Amino acid sequence: MYSFTTFLKSKAFAKNVLYALLVVALILLSAYVWMMSYTDHGETVEIPELRGKTMKQATEKLESMNLRIAIMDSVFDVERPKGSILEQNPVKGAKVKENRTIYVTVNAFQAPQVTVPNLKDASLRQAKAMLEVVGLEVGYINYKPDIAKNAILGYSFQGATGRGGMQVPYGSKIDLIVGNGLTGEEILMPCFYGLNKTEARNKLKEYSLALGAEVYDRSVVDTVNARVYKQTPTFVSGTNIHKGTSVDLYFTEDETKIPEIPTTDTTSSDL
Repeated sequence: MYSFTTFLKSKAFAKNVLYALLVVALILLSAYVWMMSYTDHGETVEIPELRGKTMKQATEKLESMNLRIAIMDSVFDVERPKGSILEQNPVKGAKVKENRTIYVTVNAFQAPQVTVPNLKDASLRQAKAMLEVVGLEVGYINYKPDIAKNAILGYSFQGATGRGGMQVPYGSKIDLIVGNGLTGEEILMPCFYGLNKTEARNKLKEYSLALGAEVYDRSVVDTVNARVYKQTPTFVSGTNIHKGTSVDLYFTEDETKIPEIPTTDTTSSDL
């Protein structure tokens, strides 16, 4: 009788086992090749720098690399361009496979609204701190004679008087009306000739003077380039003026109208 043990030792059995092993090996090899092809194993792309780019620029760049993009979050940074990408995940230099989605945080186009705190009767130092906490800044400071020196008498935003619950865009500047005491303190009259609007306003703050009217003549096309050619009260070297006095400034782009700037103008050291 042909035994099972004899069959196991036969050449036929050995051939069948060999054929079976070859079939299994071919199946495994085919599966490995298919998996390599399907997953792009070993083929990656390096993520570029997206921060600072617009969504359009980033999308075009990633699509050319067979990558995708999605907005993960939106915040507001007053110092960054609106609509620009602030953060990305994964970061620049990371290696990923094609069709991977890159998540970004974008700087919002519109500033969120924040509530102006009640600044009335706060000190100037307190008001600055209160504004900074909610993401606002001190704009122009208008000093007025009042017994409450350095106290906030009132505040406004773009000409609108401050009130409880007032909403303004994040990063806005709030103009303050500050008490300057009733001492009648005087300072030497400063000269504003030749200053642009920003420089003139800063000098008013430096001398604790108030901004009166800002008048532009017909030559002015761009107020940024306009410069002071006249002021009221008129500048007279060596004369005094009370702190808190309003000064009217007249601007022009016609340089021939600007008087010669005195070489002995007063400085902050005179205060």
